[in-house]
Amino acid sequence: MVADLWRDVGGCADSLSNARTLVDRGAAVQASEVSRASAIVRIALGRASGCPRERHRPQVGGVVVVLTHCPVRSTSRNRQLELPRPDKNAQRRGGKRPRAGRKPKGLRAGVTHAKRVEIDPTKPLHITLRVVAAVAALRSTKAYRAIRHALQTSAFNQLGLRICHFSVQRNHLHLICEADDKRSLARGMQSFKISAAKQLNCELGRSGTVFADRYHVEILATPTQASHAISYVLNNWRKHGEHRHTAGLYRGRIDPYSSGAQFYGWAAPRWRTSIYPKGYERAAIAAPLTWMLGVGYLRGKPISVFAVPRRIATQQS
Repeated sequence: MVADLWRDVGGCADSLSNARTLVDRGAAVQASEVSRASAIVRIALGRASGCPRERHRPQVGGVVVVLTHCPVRSTSRNRQLELPRPDKNAQRRGGKRPRAGRKPKGLRAGVTHAKRVEIDPTKPLHITLRVVAAVAALRSTKAYRAIRHALQTSAFNQLGLRICHFSVQRNHLHLICEADDKRSLARGMQSFKISAAKQLNCELGRSGTVFADRYHVEILATPTQASHAISYVLNNWRKHGEHRHTAGLYRGRIDPYSSGAQFYGWAAPRWRTSIYPKGYERAAIAAPLTWMLGVGYLRGKPISVFAVPRRIATQQS
């Protein structure tokens, strides 16, 4: 009878009600086989219900049998899963490996989406912004006018971000800024990018995305870094060869699409006069408040108007 009951359990113990029906069928089981029959029905109840609190007292052979809903647990120890076998390209998916991760959309990788570092208000920042290929003509009268309007808007909003130096190249912008904190940097750059995008689209008669990626930021922690960054930004037109076919200010010394004419820290400024060149419109840049951009950069190498910046590994030109 126990064997018949076990066969019935395996066939119809799909629910708790079916398991209770099997207990009623086992009423004719002999008292000597009560323990074995109750164990069989206990397994069925454990399969049908995972609740260990419910108890039933069916009558089997004149003896009350207490059945507990005990879910069957495996006694084998958990084992760590292994990575799947190599695929058809002999590669194992996942894990750190050379050249892993999402591939760049264009010819060069964009700015990483890692978390921004905290900002020290005493240390200036070097920021680089790239534009899309459709707007890659920033060194023009219309585009430069749009950038100057965006600088004026950023200075008027006073969000804790101060743009002290800048230069405009064909497909990117260089800014040297001061920020009160991380939030001020984010809000200030958001304001500048929105204003610049609107002004550029209006001047160029287009619509759509203007900036190709997030802005790249580098913290200038020492006077030497600050001096190199100022020279790199204001003389960036010489690095890209723009001085060969662009009429510079002060007899070719200063990039007209930069704030170099408003910078008074050039080395040996005998050529400098207090009068700006004819037709020059000053940009709305902020006066530096940090010691690093005020006088600290003078401890570094003197900044020459004829210096040709070299490519720096930590910067994006």
